[in-house]
Amino acid sequence: MKKTVTPDAGGQINSSKLPLVSFYLGLGSIIALILSVVIAVTFEVVGAISLFRSLVLPLSAAAVIVGLIARKQVAENDQKNRQKAALGIIFGGVTFGLVIFVIIAVMLLFLPLLFVGR
Repeated sequence: MKKTVTPDAGGQINSSKLPLVSFYLGLGSIIALILSVVIAVTFEVVGAISLFRSLVLPLSAAAVIVGLIARKQVAENDQKNRQKAALGIIFGGVTFGLVIFVIIAVMLLFLPLLFVGR
């Protein structure tokens, strides 16, 4: 099956939607992380952090994976889509790293409290 490439309304050849998907996944992971922190701090709801963490980790991992695939598929001269894919990788990677850092920091902070008084 031969893949046909048709120009879009602006006359540009639309090579892939994956860079845009990666960008929005990364942006969504950042928004979900910010919402989880704001809700947890404002309303003192600890469960909000775990709820959003379970949403942030898959979103950020998907942003990185889709961004890496998109970078391989996008042509070298398509700078706009390469930048979107790169932003998706950066947003997803930074968000994933922050969540993992916070998980480890909370574990190190509260783990000794389990053994106090034993």
